Amino acid sequence: MPKNWSNHADEIRRLYLKEGKPLKEVRAIMAADHEFEASTRAYRMYFESLGWRKNTSAISRRAQKHSVRCITSPISTTIESAFEAPQPSRLSLGQPPGTFPWQPVSDIDLPTQEAFAAIYGITFRTSGTDAKDILSLVQWAPPAVALQAVLLKWQSDGLYLKVSQDLILDNHYLFDVQFRTFSGGTIFQLIEEKVSSQEKLQLGRTCIEADLECHESQRQQYSNGTYPSPEFQSADAEPFWKRAYRAIEWVDAKRILLATATPKLVLESSFFVIAESFFKRYKKQLDGLKARYYPHILTSADVFLVRSKYLRLLEDLYGSMMELGLSWHKHAMSIIK
Repeated sequence: MPKNWSNHADEIRRLYLKEGKPLKEVRAIMAADHEFEASTRAYRMYFESLGWRKNTSAISRRAQKHSVRCITSPISTTIESAFEAPQPSRLSLGQPPGTFPWQPVSDIDLPTQEAFAAIYGITFRTSGTDAKDILSLVQWAPPAVALQAVLLKWQSDGLYLKVSQDLILDNHYLFDVQFRTFSGGTIFQLIEEKVSSQEKLQLGRTCIEADLECHESQRQQYSNGTYPSPEFQSADAEPFWKRAYRAIEWVDAKRILLATATPKLVLESSFFVIAESFFKRYKKQLDGLKARYYPHILTSADVFLVRSKYLRLLEDLYGSMMELGLSWHKHAMSIIK
């Protein structure tokens, strides 16, 4: 493979993702206009390393643009449209392309099975419902698509949750939490429908966390000059959890969170992730102040102020009846001392 892919990454991304040109045409343009010579196999290896799918039809181009939204352009949907109710889909069985008949696969409906087959070349088996087996079928699909597949076959055995969380966090730079499922809904609606009550919040929190990490990483890359600066969406158009994350103080973040009308799982997931981010901020501030004012910690007004902020945050979390990890309690005890 050529070693200077990074010099042409923006142009290749524009041709392949934004304009939806097939690989053959992209290769020809890059060779003619930029004197960039690479084999078809090299291009495919490069695309696969980034999670890009083959552009072969209008359907696959639309799916491609949807599924890599986080690394190519800002999300244009509002929070209302992102979490609107999905259109109902009919459960049925039928005959897929090819010679093998469809088998009843969990409750994955026929249109969804056909979409996986047509766009990503994935055919689900009736046998082998292990989460890792399912993930192996969709390993080349964008992470939001792979998560959709795991959710459609979900079993509350602990393994599905672990596999899903690893998938999301390991690929946070590609993960699109506002991905539209093949049934027209959202990832959160699918979690509500398929995942047990004990695991919903854990998976929801992971989705929000990955989305924030994705955009934080993206902003750092743009600020470092790795990629040209995009036109980031206005504060009114972006998801509420991102506005809350950028708030200076927890009281401001909490106000943003509670002022938003949104499904319960989305709100609770966002609330916990944002609260945890402020917990880390306040702990870092407090640790710095303790070192600065030692041994006069208890008489420091600055220490008292940050300690009060942390305890107020902890009180809000207790009031919301959210399950707190052991580290929260340990640090709370050290702060109270």
